[in-house]
Amino acid sequence: MESASDLLGRFDTLKHLYDTVDFIEEVDIEILGVNDIVKTLRTGKNFEYVFKDIDKFEAEVDHNDESTNAVIALIPITQFYKFICLENGQINDKLFESNIRDYKGRSNVNKNIIKTLQGGNNLDFWWLNNGITITVEDIQESKTAKRIQIINPQIVNGLQTSYSIYNYYSAHIEDLENEKRKLFVKILKVKEESEGEELEIIVATNSQNEIRDKDIHANDEVQKNIEQYFKKFGKYYQRKDKYYTNRRRDKKDIVKLSEMAKYINTIFLKDPSFTRNNPGKLLSGNKYNTIFQINNLDQDYERYYLAYRIYAVVMENNKGTIFIGEDEFERANFIHHLVYATVCLFFNTIDYS
Repeated sequence: MESASDLLGRFDTLKHLYDTVDFIEEVDIEILGVNDIVKTLRTGKNFEYVFKDIDKFEAEVDHNDESTNAVIALIPITQFYKFICLENGQINDKLFESNIRDYKGRSNVNKNIIKTLQGGNNLDFWWLNNGITITVEDIQESKTAKRIQIINPQIVNGLQTSYSIYNYYSAHIEDLENEKRKLFVKILKVKEESEGEELEIIVATNSQNEIRDKDIHANDEVQKNIEQYFKKFGKYYQRKDKYYTNRRRDKKDIVKLSEMAKYINTIFLKDPSFTRNNPGKLLSGNKYNTIFQINNLDQDYERYYLAYRIYAVVMENNKGTIFIGEDEFERANFIHHLVYATVCLFFNTIDYS
């Protein structure tokens, strides 16, 4: 395998060759690692959207360069509905990639949002709803033109409201014609490299609902890479709660983030007792970082698929009950120990590598 310096030399040679070709003015070369390439493919082209005829909004401006940092606005529900829809009428899932949750379906909260949308109340919608938080790479606003332009938006809070608006009006599209109500929207500019800042906004704006460790970790780069790796095998790694369940993927093909932590801790960290007794701690602090090698983006992701397969096979072959003395137990109570014992027996040692 060639070293990075060897490859760089080849690119330099190629660049000099192009210098002799008169119909090519300039050649620029950028060397990307695998994870940089994957990130670029995920990002895709810029997505821009313009909200028009916005009567009421306030902007926070950076006085050093006059750029807009944030906007709070009352956006017509009709425009917001169009914003979250694709040309084919489906909801634009890509707008919610940074959200730590997925749609909760017919929960009481969502039923109440639908009820509010159905009318029967003289109050405007934004009086009765917490609103939407959107992070963007850039904002351009003009009060004289009554417009707000946003670049690469992500809805980081208000997913339940967004899906409820989509579900209601896609089923009652005729109601949009007379819809005059507005939605409260916060638009915050976050630099592409400021992932910590975006996470801080996500956690703070979602604090009215319980945020679990698995929710916070759902957007970690390692988790996204595991999800991508599992698709090679027709499996769906559910890093966001209910994401693939909502999309009606077969239950047997869905692998949950919280379950994966158990698989790795038992098989690779060889600690079935901790897995059995402290499942909630597997996704906290250093334990989580160790299990998922969170700082190693170039790791071998096959380990996760192997761990899943081992568990699947052992669970399939260990259904029913087990007797310990005169007592009868469900084998599921000992599944982590059974998996560990199986792997040890396979290698004929507890010190397998």
